[in-house]
Amino acid sequence: MIQRIQSIFLLLAATVTIVFCFTDFAYLKINGQDYSFSAFGIKTIAFELNKGISTTPLMLIILITAFITLVCIFLYKKRVLQMKLCILNAILLIGVIGLIVFHFQTLKPSEFQFRWSVVLPILALILQLLSYKYIKKDEKLVRSLDRIR
Repeated sequence: MIQRIQSIFLLLAATVTIVFCFTDFAYLKINGQDYSFSAFGIKTIAFELNKGISTTPLMLIILITAFITLVCIFLYKKRVLQMKLCILNAILLIGVIGLIVFHFQTLKPSEFQFRWSVVLPILALILQLLSYKYIKKDEKLVRSLDRIR
């Protein structure tokens, strides 16, 4: 199951998604106050922990995507379901990117500095689409062999 190239892509996508969940996406400056933006919230960078802006939907979508990706690895005998879950994950990752953009538009920071982890959802999306491509290729091969019998 892990020896298939699409399983490796799915494992990498799950790893990238989990790393993305636990890193800061950007540092923001709003009204002179410094904030860090992560899946766990938008919080001040001061020594005291103030209440930040909640990004719970973003965190939930990221964790659901990672879970579905890990489950998808073990569905290697059900390629059609595996392809559907890859498409669902791609849509969820596009939603994650959209939520990040939405938060930036809502907050309107005066200054911001993106972190390296902001590219991880795009990388996970590419890995999901690559795994979909190879799963579809396997499905075509199996169907062509069934036709010959």
